[in-house]
Amino acid sequence: MKSIYLLLLVGLLFAGCKKSDTTMPTPYTSDYFVEYTLDGQKFTLTRSALIGPGTGVNETKVSGDNGTGSTYRQIRLNITGVMNGKPETKKIRGGDIIEQNSIIYEADLGAAEVGSITFTEVTAEYAVGTFMMNLKGNGRSVKITDGKFKVMF
Repeated sequence: MKSIYLLLLVGLLFAGCKKSDTTMPTPYTSDYFVEYTLDGQKFTLTRSALIGPGTGVNETKVSGDNGTGSTYRQIRLNITGVMNGKPETKKIRGGDIIEQNSIIYEADLGAAEVGSITFTEVTAEYAVGTFMMNLKGNGRSVKITDGKFKVMF
């Protein structure tokens, strides 16, 4: 009788064991990005690629960033007006590039137009398009070319 209880106890002990539920995290990948070329160097920013309200009244902002600390880089494009939900081209009225939490290039606020942005696809979840713009910093003007993005709302 003792051996039956012992076998039953051991069986219950092993029945209570199960494989761990913890899984290895998958590497961060994103369908969303802001990409551009500055001085011949290509940058692709995939963290926090967003479109949303800008800081001013009736303003929209497209932005993306990557990295932390000494590798942090962010770009912001400010557009006057609200998107109408259809493909369209708008003027970029302001913007900047930030590295390591310092603005290194920014829009010439006296300029009537800093650049242009074209929305080629707009859905309830994301916007896709291209852009180009001119910025100033470190005593010189720079041109951002080959700008493209897919950003989420």
